[in-house]
Amino acid sequence: MNFKVFHPYTDLLLHKMGPPLADICLATRGPAEFRTEPLMGLHVATAFLHDGRAKTIAEALRLHGGEARPAA
Repeated sequence: MNFKVFHPYTDLLLHKMGPPLADICLATRGPAEFRTEPLMGLHVATAFLHDGRAKTIAEALRLHGGEARPAA
């Protein structure tokens, strides 16, 4: 995909996921922080959330905590 222009569907923001999902620690982020992934390839995905624990998009929405709690 060299030199191809694409527009990823993501906000690339760093989100506070809340204590129940604070099980990762990547580089300069805290254990409850996670950067939004682009949704490219979503149609072939079989696991969701940062750790793959959700098997459907609906389940991933239900499991969201932290900043996403009101939206979930």
